[in-house]
Amino acid sequence: MANIRHAIPRIARQALIVTLFYPGIVGKVSGTPTIVCETPVYEFGVMGNTGTVEHTYTIWNRGDSPLEINRFTSCCGSTARLGSKTIAPGTNTTFHVQLPLKGRQNEVRKAFYLGTNDPLKPYYQLLLRGTAEPVVTNMETYIQVDSGAK
Repeated sequence: MANIRHAIPRIARQALIVTLFYPGIVGKVSGTPTIVCETPVYEFGVMGNTGTVEHTYTIWNRGDSPLEINRFTSCCGSTARLGSKTIAPGTNTTFHVQLPLKGRQNEVRKAFYLGTNDPLKPYYQLLLRGTAEPVVTNMETYIQVDSGAK
């Protein structure tokens, strides 16, 4: 028994004891939603600052009870639309965002937050990231030179 005590960390021993002698407690831990987005950061690259960035995130519930998205925030100047507020276990919904780049330049980084009933991630962050470049119109200038010759 002394060898087992040294081989297994204290917390693992306690978890093993709870599982073996109090199996009813372990069952009560289940039944939680788990929010997952496989690509929470969308890199839009380089765009002219007259366009609009659009992206649709896929939000999954990898838990074993319904996931509720009870609120979400969008950043200044952007719009967001949630497909469904309730996501059944093993299914997904969409979160569509639009960010106009007008007036922006250089690095752009905008965060969106989903408020959920996931006990480990009550606020889940999604991010848009890229670069906005000023759009320059190519204007040709014509100069008339008077050579003085007649």
